[in-house]
Amino acid sequence: MSLSIPIYDGHQKELQQQKLMLQQEDLDAQQNYFKKQYNQQINELFRQLGQMESQQTEVDKQLKMVNQLIRANRKLVTQGTVSIPQYFMVIQNFIDLKNEQSLIRVKRWLIINEINYWTE
Repeated sequence: MSLSIPIYDGHQKELQQQKLMLQQEDLDAQQNYFKKQYNQQINELFRQLGQMESQQTEVDKQLKMVNQLIRANRKLVTQGTVSIPQYFMVIQNFIDLKNEQSLIRVKRWLIINEINYWTE
């Protein structure tokens, strides 16, 4: 023979359920927060990538113009119309633009690398 008597638990079962619900809500809130942070990070990286690509396009245009200017000044130097220091300034501008182009490429690849890190 067995006897079963319900023992009053002081609403411990209800309190435990509320505790679990609050923990789940907290986890959901943290997950939403991290998803928002992740999306903001990815969007910022793509924005930076677009900015680097537009800078690259602008530098490429400038390089074409400076290259044409170098060719024109080369002819003018032989004729004596343009001085050697002016010609060297144009060459220095070309070198500076090439350096800027290299820096933009490096920054672009760093951004792409970071995007790949976040998306994998």
